[in-house]
Amino acid sequence: MSMSASWDDVTDNEEAQFKGASAPTLSLQLMFDTTQEGKATPVTKYTEPLVLLTRKADVAGTSKKANDQRPEWVRFAWGKFVSFKAAVQSLNLNFTLFNADGVPLRATADLTLVRFLDDKKWPKQNPTSGTPAPARDHVVQPGETLDRVANTYLADPNEWRALAAANGIRDPFELRPGRRISIPRQEA
Repeated sequence: MSMSASWDDVTDNEEAQFKGASAPTLSLQLMFDTTQEGKATPVTKYTEPLVLLTRKADVAGTSKKANDQRPEWVRFAWGKFVSFKAAVQSLNLNFTLFNADGVPLRATADLTLVRFLDDKKWPKQNPTSGTPAPARDHVVQPGETLDRVANTYLADPNEWRALAAANGIRDPFELRPGRRISIPRQEA
């Protein structure tokens, strides 16, 4: 993990002035290998999802029309280690093994994640800064689940419980198409 702080240049008889801290980054090297999968399974089956994390996506709260789309945020977890909410800052793929037909079978990925959102967000300090975002409604479509609706509107599928509580839904498996559900207000 890497973090840094920025300071003004020091001149004669002055103290350096703290300008702020940059977002922390987490650098990883990942190895992907499909040689044990039998048939010629291309390693791109596993590397392509990483590539997609560097591209604009239909993320809740963004739109193509407003030209404010961004990649999805991610979190790296291994055992008990769980990273901060992050975005992919850089990705370098290196394909290191190919079969006789030219199918890539092994690759390394040098991945750098930059913190997207501080997990310990400070509360709003200005009394007017907590103005809530307008409430929205959603009509449930066939095959939709609360976790998918939560991911679409709240950018987190784990927020399905908040949707259930806000709409008096006791059993999320009883969600029927055509039902109008209210999306809870979020901090602006």
